[in-house]
Amino acid sequence: MSLHSIAIAGLRTIDQIPYLHDLRFHHKQNGLAITIELTTSSLPGAPVVDDNGAFIGFISEFDILNILETGRDVSQLTAEEIMVQDHVAIHESATLSEAVKLMKHQHLL
Repeated sequence: MSLHSIAIAGLRTIDQIPYLHDLRFHHKQNGLAITIELTTSSLPGAPVVDDNGAFIGFISEFDILNILETGRDVSQLTAEEIMVQDHVAIHESATLSEAVKLMKHQHLL
């Protein structure tokens, strides 16, 4: 689905969301590069992938802030050291309403 068709029809299911951006972090990517990319992208976070492109975690702005708050140097860390591995999964055909309900139930909102 193209961005144009999403704009016309509106977002309806989770599987449409990846088309909005393609930001991904490689598990060995430097933490400072990640921090710069997140702060300049206007995105709250992005998935971390392994050498095969498989999802292995997620880094959010909050994760970066946690690192900085502890006084650690993000330039000395990799994505794998910053990322959160625990995640909540939902089927890609789920509606946005179902996703919001799940996030509220998991106290993610």
